Amino acid sequence: MWNRNFLMVILGQGISLFANNILYFALSLYILDITGSASLFGLITALSVIPTILLMPVGGVIADRVNKRNVMIIIDLLTGLIILVSFPFLFSQYALYAITILLLSLSMIEIFYTPCVQASIPLIQKNDYLIKSNAISNQIAYVTNIIGPLLGGVLYSYFGITSIIVCSVISFFASSVMEVWIRIPVVEISNRGNSSPIKVMIDDLKEAVDFLVENKSIFRLILAGTVINFSIVPFVTLGLPYFIRTIFNLPSEVYGVASAFLTASAIIGGFIATVFGNKITSKGLYYILLSMSVCLIPIAITFAFNMNDILLYVIVGCLAFEQMLNNIFNICENSMFQMKTPNHLLGKVMSFIVAIAICGDPLSRAIFGPLFDLLQNNIQYLAIAVTLVAIISTVSAKKAFKVLDDCTRRL
Repeated sequence: MWNRNFLMVILGQGISLFANNILYFALSLYILDITGSASLFGLITALSVIPTILLMPVGGVIADRVNKRNVMIIIDLLTGLIILVSFPFLFSQYALYAITILLLSLSMIEIFYTPCVQASIPLIQKNDYLIKSNAISNQIAYVTNIIGPLLGGVLYSYFGITSIIVCSVISFFASSVMEVWIRIPVVEISNRGNSSPIKVMIDDLKEAVDFLVENKSIFRLILAGTVINFSIVPFVTLGLPYFIRTIFNLPSEVYGVASAFLTASAIIGGFIATVFGNKITSKGLYYILLSMSVCLIPIAITFAFNMNDILLYVIVGCLAFEQMLNNIFNICENSMFQMKTPNHLLGKVMSFIVAIAICGDPLSRAIFGPLFDLLQNNIQYLAIAVTLVAIISTVSAKKAFKVLDDCTRRL
């Protein structure tokens, strides 16, 4: 399983994601520190996700048709350069604009980098190793999520945003060097005659859409995941830093430790998927998603009864449980989707899956930011409302899970 190409893809991914995570973490704190507003924080981070949703399928087309290794190298180099150019503006009156540009740059990694990695793994690994390989890829991502917040919290507290910029730029450039050694098999794809590049892209996207339309159950499962991202995930991405920094008025190190704890839980989920992934059936995935839907109930109860002494521990514990289940679900579900997808459609289909799954993210950030400000003393009502939405969405998609049984048996 540990062939050279897979090892280089994983190392390059790890370094690049580390740079991404440490910078995103620091910029999130920087926004809250200079504005103190969850609404503005949610709006800016929401804007940064929109390009990912709109352009991710384009990144999938490029991943299928262009040398995947070269795309990874170029994206890392460009991101590092953009960070360097934006750096002076972070200390000016245009700081919020510079932060927005930087967050958009990090989105570019998602647009072009992620489809390349997802489309590469099935080409450099056998089906027998697919779930384990995807689990390792996810584990690397979550390990960087631990190291990023921990190191980011320390560097930001003692040396400020400058140290984060230096660390992330060096990491992006190092990743681009690492990726030079990757060799990924080329998949032959029709050039569609003398069609223009735009028409080729449109036809490629249509082919991927047709595949998803023909596999309606897959599409329904993706939508169920989208609802979870819309309702539950904002408590992780927006709620956790807002509770710690604004409501509890705790230092950035606490947020770093809490984020690391959530990430550690996700790593445990990845380990479970690695060991038991081949044994998880569609019914098991359904109950995992259902469990994710109810994970906010203890938070609602704790807020409702003003259990302030244990409130932070309950929040972190419940969100950590959600992150563990979320990683198990994503690894197994994506691996099964990959096995159902023809090789020449891997980049496009997986990019559509990612785009659809996160399309609720910017809207939820824009909505939940003001809601956290408005209901900071009545969070229980918000937690109960999103729990009901998540449960209804999961139950309505129950029959669609059966489409994964064939994949499970093949694994």
